[in-house]
Amino acid sequence: MRAAIAVWEGRISPVFDVSRRILILDVEERVIRGRSEEDLPDQEPFRKAGRLRELGIETLICGAISRPMFQLLASFGIRVIPFTAGEVEAVIRTWLEGRLPSPRFAMPGFRYRGFGRHGIFDGSGYGSQEGDKPSDAWPGRGCGRRGKGGWRRKGSFD
Repeated sequence: MRAAIAVWEGRISPVFDVSRRILILDVEERVIRGRSEEDLPDQEPFRKAGRLRELGIETLICGAISRPMFQLLASFGIRVIPFTAGEVEAVIRTWLEGRLPSPRFAMPGFRYRGFGRHGIFDGSGYGSQEGDKPSDAWPGRGCGRRGKGGWRRKGSFD
């Protein structure tokens, strides 16, 4: 399996859409067999997603990602584990142990509720299980002004 991690200064890059560098891991039976870094093209989504496909990436671990970019990667069959934060090496260890996504590495303010049945987006669609619908899986659903539930904090929009 070939995985990519959006990196910036030894940490997961905060926003994939503007990431310029990825760490590529070649993994067999949860053991890293190869490792390299690659620059990504500019911010044009089709070029960036196309480059990941050219590199044979099957899984992408990243920070925040826009819905259009996620949809584009999913259409290319790339499984995405988004909204991940932390030091790259710690995230890699946790992923190899099969424990990612994890609240320990969730971006600040992110909650897993409404994030697909297992908290992972994959190339088969939005959720990790057949039959998940986009409205059930996208993490932004349910928060904010027009949301239907989710958390609210004091002073948030009604």
